[in-house]
Amino acid sequence: MVTIEFDFNEKITIIQANLSDPFRVPLNQFFQKTSIQPNSVNFFANGLTIIPEDTVEIYMSYLDKQEQKISVLVDPIYK
Repeated sequence: MVTIEFDFNEKITIIQANLSDPFRVPLNQFFQKTSIQPNSVNFFANGLTIIPEDTVEIYMSYLDKQEQKISVLVDPIYK
């Protein structure tokens, strides 16, 4: 189990996930917990844009894996 820290406007939301989970699982939990609309934000981890079908582990660095924690930047989409 890893801790994912979602940072949206400097407000941290913590979600737990497994390394093998598709990233859409913690993303959906984030949306439920915050009531943010899915099409209104983008997600970034370690300089990469998160693709929901990829596993959590793909976006974790060696250090992230050692600490069992990853930080995800939630960036609003401005139209």
